[in-house]
Amino acid sequence: MQITNARIAIDEINAIKERLENGFKRIYGDDIALKPDTPDGQMIGLFSEALDEVNQCLIFVVQMLDPYLAQGEWLDQRVAYAGLLRKQAEFSRANGVTIHGNTNVKIPKGTILIDKNNNLWSSDYEVVLGSEGSAVVSITSVEAGAFSINSGDEFKLQEIILGVDRILSTQNGILGSLEETDGELLKRFMLSHSINNNDDRQGLEAYLLNLDGVTQCKVLENYTNVTDENGLPPHSLNAIVLGGDDDEIAQAILRKKIGGCGLYGQTTVEADYLGIKREAKFDRPKTINPKISMRLKRIENYTQINTDKIKQILIDKVFNIGEDLYASRLYSLINEASGFEILSLSIDGTQSKAIGVREIAVLLSKDIEILVV
Repeated sequence: MQITNARIAIDEINAIKERLENGFKRIYGDDIALKPDTPDGQMIGLFSEALDEVNQCLIFVVQMLDPYLAQGEWLDQRVAYAGLLRKQAEFSRANGVTIHGNTNVKIPKGTILIDKNNNLWSSDYEVVLGSEGSAVVSITSVEAGAFSINSGDEFKLQEIILGVDRILSTQNGILGSLEETDGELLKRFMLSHSINNNDDRQGLEAYLLNLDGVTQCKVLENYTNVTDENGLPPHSLNAIVLGGDDDEIAQAILRKKIGGCGLYGQTTVEADYLGIKREAKFDRPKTINPKISMRLKRIENYTQINTDKIKQILIDKVFNIGEDLYASRLYSLINEASGFEILSLSIDGTQSKAIGVREIAVLLSKDIEILVV
């Protein structure tokens, strides 16, 4: 092993063994028996393996000290020096869920509701249907993750409660999130160098990504004198943000944008910034649910194809805002499962699906069709 100011040179196990053998010969003479079946040869082999294990441990530690190679808690420690913490998993929530039915029907806390995508939700508190035959309750997803609820969505009860006729959401839900992955945390770390910049798109993106609940962000910029191909007016910014609180996002945008730069978006929030009431505009990505169709053929010696695993792999895939879908890329995903040959695979009947710059693709189980031939 050689340690310098620039690098650490680690010997391979064969080099370690050769160095030990030469040392033994200097001490005991060149005629010492060092073949693997001799006592001294076996001792050198044990020493070589032990030193190699120490070297491998050193290599691992050195790699984990590099944030671009670190994983897990090692990465958590590295990014902490930049003031970053890994975002923990959050549950999705929805307020304004109205339960209709007969007067005085009690809905206990923890009642399980099922949405249109078969996700489970739990009521946050007990309610009793009033004289008008309805009551409003808030609900939380049973599992952590980003489960969407839109105004007008209907639910059904997991267990029947007599006197309940209909359950309806009257407003959009609040998306949760899974625990931030190493890749996502590293991306935030890389962007964190731009957080203190007020005059660039990356600075705003980095700032927004550090807000609680924000899982993705894309900022469009138009510095020309004409409306661009994305419909963005001249000299303006458009932030497309997935997750997070509207007010916190608005404050962040007003804090980071440069003076005189216009804002564009379908979501408008009035915020008090530096004692002045100002409007911040941004967009929430529209969810697109493409239909995936595939034909599979079972490979000989496999008894069955695990179609549930294939669907779960596709459902778990997280696409970026504005990321197009390609059938060829889905092939590699579903090949994580085994026992089949893919005869055909299409996305909405074609080999690709264009996703708008303000849209995000989410694959749902009900939209995945698997035919085994």
